Amino acid sequence: MMKSPQNTPPKDLESANEIIAALTSKVNISEKMLAQKDSQIHQLEEKVKLLLFRQYAKKSEKLVDPDDPQLGLFDEAKPLSSQQQQKIEKTDAELNQSGQGTNQSTKKSKAINPELERTDVDHTLPTKDQICDCCQSPLKLIGYETTEQLDIVPAKYRILRNNVAKYACSKYEEHGITRHSAANL
Repeated sequence: MMKSPQNTPPKDLESANEIIAALTSKVNISEKMLAQKDSQIHQLEEKVKLLLFRQYAKKSEKLVDPDDPQLGLFDEAKPLSSQQQQKIEKTDAELNQSGQGTNQSTKKSKAINPELERTDVDHTLPTKDQICDCCQSPLKLIGYETTEQLDIVPAKYRILRNNVAKYACSKYEEHGITRHSAANL
């Protein structure tokens, strides 16, 4: 079996020094590569720590499972879809062109989404209070004044339509209407 030339010891000092220099340069290159890899490992460990901190650290507002139906219970009114928004803008434009809705003297709140469920709440005077204060004759129902307010029920939105009964004394119709309201909203 023949020995390879690398395993044979050098016969002179000069060739031994050349082998030592070559091996030393290989070791230096390997040490530089190890130092770079150590640096890279250290950076990656820091990134992992940061990600773990962001994922598992205490937070002031914790989000639970986004698919959980309880998560949206206290959300404000959801924004309208673009199609619903366009429909409302088109209706507003039509009102402005027809001259309605441009009266500066009356301030009206924005229209509530017409697609939301509406629930009527009737406010009427009790029978014992349906008597005129001045002549003690019975008051008669002359109509309703309807207002709408947004009522947020957890996980459900609906519109309360308040129908406030208006009463007037039948004896004083020719003198003008004295209004008696069933509720103050």
